[in-house]
Amino acid sequence: MVFIKFLCLAAVITVLTVLVCTEKLPVGKRFGAALEAALLPHFVLICSVLVTRIMGLEFGFWAVVSAAAAGIYMLGRFIHLSVKPYKGKLRVKARVKALYGGKVLIGCSAFSAVFQIVFYAVMIPNGFFGLFLSKGVLIADSICTVLVFAAFALNGIIRVLTCCYRLNIIKRIIVFMLLPFPVVNIFVLAYMYRIADEEYAYEDTKAGCDEQRAESQICATKYPILLVHGIGFRDRRYFNYWGRIPKELIRNGAEIYYGMQEGCITVETAGEQIKKRILEIENETGCEKVNIIAHSKG
Repeated sequence: MVFIKFLCLAAVITVLTVLVCTEKLPVGKRFGAALEAALLPHFVLICSVLVTRIMGLEFGFWAVVSAAAAGIYMLGRFIHLSVKPYKGKLRVKARVKALYGGKVLIGCSAFSAVFQIVFYAVMIPNGFFGLFLSKGVLIADSICTVLVFAAFALNGIIRVLTCCYRLNIIKRIIVFMLLPFPVVNIFVLAYMYRIADEEYAYEDTKAGCDEQRAESQICATKYPILLVHGIGFRDRRYFNYWGRIPKELIRNGAEIYYGMQEGCITVETAGEQIKKRILEIENETGCEKVNIIAHSKG
């Protein structure tokens, strides 16, 4: 009979947790990750209390079993939330996904901090409502809460500092130096959350536009495009002088070629090399002309 009660209780806890995590409940659609991050440090404590109180047992074998199972679940969810704190699929690039995850983690940490303050402010004066909790259990729960909160906050901070293009070097240094100061770091984290949210919104809109024009091939010109670089550079395979431009042009239908001229030669010599390159492209493609995009000396 005790075993059946235990299984029923475990099933109820599991179903509720899954519903929140998969956004099937209204609260999970907006605050699912934040709510889970706030409750996660207390999961072992909550399961132990539920098992002993609902089943009418003393703190013993079943409480230990439930605590162990809850601990394994808590560790798994902690790892999952640390790697992918958001729900569903994002259509942006990996860097922006990591940035968005950092924003979510910072938001979860802020919600969790408020939740923990309220939780302990209510529970401690009331003696945790007469639960069996010993001083050692309360200390362990508090330490676990601090560690989980700090881990999520640090994860979010690192993600935003390393993945946000809107933070230049100077801003990154200033943000990093201000984070250790109490009260000030609250405003710093709010600033990091805001710029990460703005950058994600921009990148998500851009990704949506890219999806809409993917089939239109708007960069498919009549003649191939020849990219001619400036002084002191070469067209190399693993270091692209043109950055993201060629990739975006190709993705939207363009046919791209590179000038391949020397980086430090006279204009006349460079002109001869470009002429030779144009003739090679014409012979290869059968076109009579090329479109030239040039930069600086090019």
